Amino acid sequence: QIHSHNELVDKLSKNKNAYLLLYKNESDQSKCAKSSIEKVELKSDDIIIYSADVADVKDIHGNYGIKSVPTLIEFKEGKLKNVLKGCLDIRDTLKTLYLK
Repeated sequence: QIHSHNELVDKLSKNKNAYLLLYKNESDQSKCAKSSIEKVELKSDDIIIYSADVADVKDIHGNYGIKSVPTLIEFKEGKLKNVLKGCLDIRDTLKTLYLK
């Protein structure tokens, strides 16, 4: 769980491949996306998935132009690479790319 943009930047500096799920706890779509991520078994140990509830963390989504949740942000070498929105896109991408 990420609590601030500064914490995210610090963690990204230590991991080459990382994802951040932005969600809102009471949203059905967010619950779907969180459930999909919790079921993922990653192919590689160097891929990390973080999460942040936008109800608690207010300084992340604005830095990346995110206006809706759930959104999964992909980072490579600490830089934003891709943005996936909605439960189905998140679930399908995780299934095809990262499941064992």
